[in-house]
Amino acid sequence: MNSLDAGKAETYGISERGMNWIDFYLRMNLFQYVNLDGGLAVSNFKDELPFSQSVEFVSGPLQGLPSNAKSKIVSGGFYYAVGTVVPVVKRINVTGKVGKWNFSATRKITNCTDCDKVKLGTEAGAYAEGGLVYAFEDSKDGLGHVYLVYRHYLSGDFVGMMGIGFTLLFRKSIV
Repeated sequence: MNSLDAGKAETYGISERGMNWIDFYLRMNLFQYVNLDGGLAVSNFKDELPFSQSVEFVSGPLQGLPSNAKSKIVSGGFYYAVGTVVPVVKRINVTGKVGKWNFSATRKITNCTDCDKVKLGTEAGAYAEGGLVYAFEDSKDGLGHVYLVYRHYLSGDFVGMMGIGFTLLFRKSIV
């Protein structure tokens, strides 16, 4: 769950809280406890100030018929970070990282060509993140994690993020 500053959310006309519903990332371990992350996160903030527009179906059984469509917020962006995962006790790790999320949000009618859209000025910015990681399987070929993290934004329109999730990692030795 990501949390926007309440005043900024009101200014942009979107909900104060949104969830990342898809998040793909790539991690490269530089040294034993140092890694680089880069990824893409797509969010689902609710449109608090939607607009409507007349549209016409262009395919399917309703082709040529008029309709009215309502806008939605399409949001997300790329992020990158440098961090660490350090073992504390068997299967329990502490994680920490600093990074930047290049976030953007657009109010638009999805699946529509030539419809109006408004790019919002939202920014996520730099962040510091910390949390706990539980390794539920350990082998030379793969590793699974369940994690609980908190992210505090140091700049931009966001306040913080609380996350719980799981990661399946597959290790491939270069040597």
